[in-house]
Amino acid sequence: MHIKLMLHNGPVLAAPVNSYIIWFGHRNKNHQATTRDFIYSLSSSPPYPSVADWWRAVRFHTDQMELAKS
Repeated sequence: MHIKLMLHNGPVLAAPVNSYIIWFGHRNKNHQATTRDFIYSLSSSPPYPSVADWWRAVRFHTDQMELAKS
């Protein structure tokens, strides 16, 4: 799977990064699908929600709470 990691609107690495998942022991299909979805979401493009979008929302609301305290 190919992952494109971005930081401050620029790539973290200049070249593509390949990621390989190695499963140890028995993993059911649902667990595997959830893990794959999470990893794919790290570099997804709109309209799919990504982990980065979630953290942006958390940071925004945290910042708003800090502003409200002051």
